[in-house]
Amino acid sequence: MNSSQSEHLQKLVAEINSVKKDKAEKLVQLIKHITTISFGMLTVLVAFKPENSNCFQEILFSVILSAIGASIISGIIYMYSIVDELNEYLKIHLRHFDIRLSGDYDSYLRGEIPKKWYFNFSKVFFYLSSLIVVILLVTYGIIS
Repeated sequence: MNSSQSEHLQKLVAEINSVKKDKAEKLVQLIKHITTISFGMLTVLVAFKPENSNCFQEILFSVILSAIGASIISGIIYMYSIVDELNEYLKIHLRHFDIRLSGDYDSYLRGEIPKKWYFNFSKVFFYLSSLIVVILLVTYGIIS
């Protein structure tokens, strides 16, 4: 491999790493915003709870509180999954560099990051519970 090929590959790797970092940062920001909105919805819900309510409204209120809590917890787990994925990505690259530094330029390590099932579940559950919370809050507002 000559120096121009090496420089080209280094630029590609730097560009890929930059895009991956930007994507992770934007996703974390999105999840932070949705989680902050969930905390805000919780505050509004508790602040405007009516004094006189029937059994259905009490049940709906409890379901909304549970859904907001589930949304917040799954959002935090989902944010951690992004950090965990970046840590695994770093481990794979460090392993690649160690092999290259030891003088083995011919071997190729496959660099796939294993997806953990509970992180995938938390991702789906976060988006689903956030959507359900909005629907339930609108329903509660109409009924109250």
